[in-house]
Amino acid sequence: MKSSKESISLEDIQRFLQKEISFESDSLSIKQIHKGFSKDQKYIMDDRYLLRMFSSDEVVQRQQEVDRHSHTVSAVF
Repeated sequence: MKSSKESISLEDIQRFLQKEISFESDSLSIKQIHKGFSKDQKYIMDDRYLLRMFSSDEVVQRQQEVDRHSHTVSAVF
C-alpha cells in the first residue's frame, strides 16, 4: 500500500480488499462518500459495509476512541 500522505485510488482499495478479505461475491462495489465531519476517507462497499480510512499516525488515538465508546455502550445496556 501507499504511504498515508499519498492518495489511494478506488481501484487500489478494491484490489486490496478482494485479495485480503473474503466477501460473498467476487464483484465488489465500492463508492466513495463525502458525508460527515471527519477528514477520513469513507467508502460504501456493496451497499452494506462502511470503510473509513485514516492516517496510521492516528491508530492509538482511534483505538482509545473505540475503547471509550464500547465502554459507554456496555454501561447503557
